[in-house]
Amino acid sequence: MADAGGEDLLSLLPDDILCEILLRLGSAGAAAQISLLSRNWHHIWTQIPDLKFHLVTLANVRSVLAAYAAMTLRYLDITNRRAAPELVEAVLFLLRPSSQLISLYLHNMWLDGWCDLGEVVSSARCPLLQDLDVYNIHGLTNLTIHSKSLLSIELHSLEGLPKITIVAPMLHIIDNCQYLMEEITMLPDTKTLSLWLSPDGHVFGPYVFYLLCLSTGIRNFKMELSRSSEEQKTCSSGCICNQQEDMETDDLLLNSLMEVEINGLSGAEHEFTFVERLLRGAAMLKTITLSFHHAITVTGEVCQKLLGLSQPKTCMKINYYVNGDEVMYSPAG
Repeated sequence: MADAGGEDLLSLLPDDILCEILLRLGSAGAAAQISLLSRNWHHIWTQIPDLKFHLVTLANVRSVLAAYAAMTLRYLDITNRRAAPELVEAVLFLLRPSSQLISLYLHNMWLDGWCDLGEVVSSARCPLLQDLDVYNIHGLTNLTIHSKSLLSIELHSLEGLPKITIVAPMLHIIDNCQYLMEEITMLPDTKTLSLWLSPDGHVFGPYVFYLLCLSTGIRNFKMELSRSSEEQKTCSSGCICNQQEDMETDDLLLNSLMEVEINGLSGAEHEFTFVERLLRGAAMLKTITLSFHHAITVTGEVCQKLLGLSQPKTCMKINYYVNGDEVMYSPAG
């Protein structure tokens, strides 16, 4: 700020320090406004590497990106209420080819066929993109991504999307697999696989084994089982998941698997079957941690049944709740 004599002390700071100050403001709009405090700050906000636009009109976002001067944009977060699809397209295509963008978050937008989102986030335009989070995007008719750099993809509320094709050899994390289960045909170089499932009483084993077998290098596997209601549903005897559960899994080979964590168990018989087949196929498994849902009453008999499935070289830990506190099962004696 200028003193009584008119001296602009803020402008004496180096540009990199000024950028760090503006980064802490949390949004591009705030950074642009605070830049008005000093005549020499006007260009600084266009050089900050992280841009967040929350509930800002896309016309303003387009103006900002058009004026943006930094070649090291690392993080772009756009959350918007309904805007014209052609304006969304104009905003996304302002991302320069050979962008340095690392993280892209797009929330609450309507495309209606105007924009090929897959082309925008693929390697040709975003060669360094590692994290992609797409939430509540309407009007996507196709999503085809070819990326050599993507490590994490999160897809939420993409109703009506008929097809997804993802070719990403470095991909490690896929969130919300309900959109991707049938589309995934390969998980190359995957060391850790995390799944969040809402089975609602359905058998999940065949789907999980399908994913585990897509990569021979998976070492760590974590699965969260979510209960959507107090009353656990049971699928009918003719349900397709029961037919798939009968598929042979004797040739299941998970020789790289070292550590397994499963949370939210209900004690259903198909869960015991899943654990048994998993242990039979993972000959090198060192530890497996099984945790029951807090609403489930677990007996010593159930714990002994699980321990009886474990191989001698595998350490099995069983957690359950007693009076609201999580405890680890310890055999008597």
